Amino acid sequence: MPEEDNNIGYWLYKALYIDYWNFYGRARRREFWSVILFQILIGSIFTTLHYLYFRLQNEFYIQFIFYVFVFIYTAITIVPTVTVHVRRLHDSGRTGWWHPAGISFILNMVIGVFAIAIILIYSLVVLLFYDGNISSDSGITDNLIEILSYIVAFLWSASIFLGVVFLFFDSEKEPNKWGENPKEDMNSKEIDTIGSK
Repeated sequence: MPEEDNNIGYWLYKALYIDYWNFYGRARRREFWSVILFQILIGSIFTTLHYLYFRLQNEFYIQFIFYVFVFIYTAITIVPTVTVHVRRLHDSGRTGWWHPAGISFILNMVIGVFAIAIILIYSLVVLLFYDGNISSDSGITDNLIEILSYIVAFLWSASIFLGVVFLFFDSEKEPNKWGENPKEDMNSKEIDTIGSK
């Protein structure tokens, strides 16, 4: 196991192996951004290979093996990438629901209920005031759908923006409900080594 220091290998080992399924603890910025930079690097390599070689060649079997490899890599690394994101949010004192998957789930639930309510209210208005005959002009429904789509886009954009901004926040100094400050152990070890060399 790599030694616990500023080395990126340690943080990758911790996030991708030790804390693979850990949605509960805390992850400092160094751990989170090590994983994200690693994923960006691997993704860039895959993209470069795809555009420089596989799009120009018609070798089906090589392309198939490449895409299977990319799929397997993604399937293996998606869980620790999400868990480190959730733990990073915990470290800054926020719930893991600020992760895009959580935001998507919550927004879809809220917007689904909102959309059903609008449809029911509109249907009730049509039944009460138009004797069940919907006019051929669908302007009202088009306007409702357009307004709803603007609300969805705004809520989605604002929540994703906030979720990303929270990733840059420093660790909460004190222990929070997700655990101790992950910087405390590291700082105490660094202080112990001062003057020992």
